[in-house]
Amino acid sequence: MNLEGFSELHELAVGTLAHVYRATELPLGRAVVLKCLKPTLLPDSAFAQPLERESRVLAALNHPNVEQLYRFIKTERTIALVLEYVDGRSLRKALDDRQLVVEEVIAIGYEIAKGLLHVHAAGVVHADLKPSNLILGKDGSVKIIDFGIARASALGGLEALASRVAGPGFFGTPAYMSPEQLLSDEIDHRSDIYSLGVILYEALAGRLPIDRRDARDASARKHIEPLERVAENVPLALCRLVMRCLEPLPRERFRSADQIVSDLGGMIKEIDVRDTASLVTAAARGTPPNVTPRSVVASETKRWGSTMVLVALFLIGLVGVALLDRQRSVPVARALPMAPANAGTLRVTAVPWAEVWIDGERVDVTPIGFPIPLSSGVHEVTFRHPKAPEEKRKIEIRPGEPVTLNVTMKGPFNLRGATP
Repeated sequence: MNLEGFSELHELAVGTLAHVYRATELPLGRAVVLKCLKPTLLPDSAFAQPLERESRVLAALNHPNVEQLYRFIKTERTIALVLEYVDGRSLRKALDDRQLVVEEVIAIGYEIAKGLLHVHAAGVVHADLKPSNLILGKDGSVKIIDFGIARASALGGLEALASRVAGPGFFGTPAYMSPEQLLSDEIDHRSDIYSLGVILYEALAGRLPIDRRDARDASARKHIEPLERVAENVPLALCRLVMRCLEPLPRERFRSADQIVSDLGGMIKEIDVRDTASLVTAAARGTPPNVTPRSVVASETKRWGSTMVLVALFLIGLVGVALLDRQRSVPVARALPMAPANAGTLRVTAVPWAEVWIDGERVDVTPIGFPIPLSSGVHEVTFRHPKAPEEKRKIEIRPGEPVTLNVTMKGPFNLRGATP
């Protein structure tokens, strides 16, 4: 491969339509990635259109977590994209090398979510998010790469044309695809959120959420084992976040990547590491991360330990009351983890997120990935967010009946790209 203005070409990958090289751009002397049309294909043929299409997608994006397009080249002999080169390796190679620690996964997931938020706000769906399309830089950066099959309505006719000419394997990697992508070509940004859930699940559990043999079976997505059962020392809040990304129905997932950024950002505050880029660097280099003893896991364990002490004291108090006054009836617990007699269930969602209080008792922070058992009767549910007014709702619980409560907090939130 000879392309004027570039030297020292080293092949990195071969795709259906293109070769990918690392090269030195002249006269700047900077390292770049060249994505070039295969020499057997003519630049004026329909098979060259997907590369032009990808260049248009990348030209609309400008974010630290998305690979940068420097320029688009079209000659009589070839078509080429000149792309940013990141010194590092793919998340796929990092996962194959060793098990990442929770702190690394949170830091990496946070950067991916920020990149997706920008991509979706630009009206683009990546459609092939997977570990091999995520580059971890030795400088601590995380880049989403390869927008070869990205969907963008602004591309018009090129969108349909790319679908016809790309051939088998063009439409993504089944193990990381959402159920709706497997069943139909009609997808939106929530399909990428599902793929992010698969990536985080794999990074934390050391395996995919479904067997690879079932990768093309959309119904298999309905029977994913909860992450908290298969991954040790993972905070419950993180498990719930991942499982919500993996909801089979798009409407049950996060409405946008904005809430994922917010939730993972909150977890990062609990990691006693000032420079989270060092966690990404460790994964990029394959070296052990330098994490302090006060990790998210330790913090979560401490919180649960304190909760158990309070529950134990509460139960001791109830026993004391019963011994002092046998005639008094003990009130039914309202929002304890165990199901009370004649219980119904409550499932809550809040956009972008909120602390949930029931009858004056704090339950958890959304997303809450399980139905909350409640005794029958009327309950007051309160939603609290630091940047929004408090929201209160009255609900009636009946034995054995599920109740769903969806609340949108009224505050200065950026929910661009979100759909109901």
